[in-house]
Amino acid sequence: MKAKTLIASLIVLIIAFVIITTPPPPWLEEILHGRENRPAEGAQEGVPWVFTDPRLNRTANLSLPINLEDLADDPHLGPIVPWGAHGGNHPEGFDHTGFVFTKKAPIYAPDYGVVAEIERRHEDDIKVVIFHNYTIATWWDHFGEVLVDVNDTVEKGEVIGYARYYEEREAYLIDWGVIDFNNDTGPLFTRYYDYKNGSMVPPFDYISKADRDAIYQKFNETMLQPFLQGEFVPFMTKAEHDLVNPIFPERMSEDDIAGVWVYDGYWEPGGYPEILTFIHRNTKYFGEVFCAVYADFLSIWYFDSWDATYEVDTSVTPHRIKITFEYGGPNGTKVLYGIYEIDTSGDRLKLRIEFRSDTYPEGFTENAATYLIRTRESPLYDAKFRNSETSTTQASKQGDVLGTFQPHEFELNDVNVFKCILISAKYEEASIERLKVQLQTARIVETRELI
Repeated sequence: MKAKTLIASLIVLIIAFVIITTPPPPWLEEILHGRENRPAEGAQEGVPWVFTDPRLNRTANLSLPINLEDLADDPHLGPIVPWGAHGGNHPEGFDHTGFVFTKKAPIYAPDYGVVAEIERRHEDDIKVVIFHNYTIATWWDHFGEVLVDVNDTVEKGEVIGYARYYEEREAYLIDWGVIDFNNDTGPLFTRYYDYKNGSMVPPFDYISKADRDAIYQKFNETMLQPFLQGEFVPFMTKAEHDLVNPIFPERMSEDDIAGVWVYDGYWEPGGYPEILTFIHRNTKYFGEVFCAVYADFLSIWYFDSWDATYEVDTSVTPHRIKITFEYGGPNGTKVLYGIYEIDTSGDRLKLRIEFRSDTYPEGFTENAATYLIRTRESPLYDAKFRNSETSTTQASKQGDVLGTFQPHEFELNDVNVFKCILISAKYEEASIERLKVQLQTARIVETRELI
């Protein structure tokens, strides 16, 4: 009997010793200490743990994270989002790509890696960041379901989750981006900004030639050819419609209006657009087309955008610009007449511009708007928001000039537009109310930080 008791006591002691000396699993660590993962062994203070994780001391080799057969075939759904295309809710340019499916589609790990971050904004709207070595990471948005946790390792080709379903679009969608921490020239990936700059880069430039050829063929069949034949294809514009386009429109001189311009006043619906994009002609398919994007702010991440053509006359001072907006089908056009000048004296170029809807202004007035050339950071870093209780005098003045160009006069979903991209007037009102709540909660009067 005593022997049995002694044996039982020894077993209990051994189990207790194992429990005490064995690190708890990540899920228990989160419960006990309120964190998702422990820093990698040997991590340095001030250095994000993924940059020292020994599992990532390797060479990355990315593949497509989807089955091409799962992509939608309908051009009107825009199955593949071109990198750098100006339009929709990214009038400053897409720094990632996107895929659209008509069924619940699995998303695969493009390479071996370590899950660095998971952000659950909603139960079915999830962001994920996976590092594949110390310099290459993949970024994902709009997962409907994820099958991995922070600090997990993933194998190349492993299913990591499923694209999110959007009922209003009747389709599934996932966004995919690649970050290169050895590239310091493209749009900034700011998550690890304090430690190391990384650029959002075209994913299609980082995959094998076989994968690239296959995705280009799918893009040609489901988007480019229908677009060239006159069909409406979301994300495609007359100026940029290749699978990979420059995200910063080329400028010929400091006095050139080409580029992405960010409004330097308060951001709010109505009045002058918060982002103006001008892209010059002489592109691959449309040599004589100048393209502009006019984007009116609705709420964080949401804009009403119109594509346009434009003409400039630099033989007069101030220079003249005529913008012809295209909305509501081929017969829906509006014209703005403007004068502009570019100030090159500061650290960033400034565009001063004034519009009229009937004829060119004779000179600048108090209605003129000032814009800054876009930096590598998101334009939202330049955003200024007014206290919700403050009157919008300047916007009201500008609204007198531009009122006929605001979306309040027609239901966007009543015209031939992609409901995935443009927002109806009803949804716009809800977005504005959400913005007011956000601003009141944060007590923001003016900010230059990303919200």
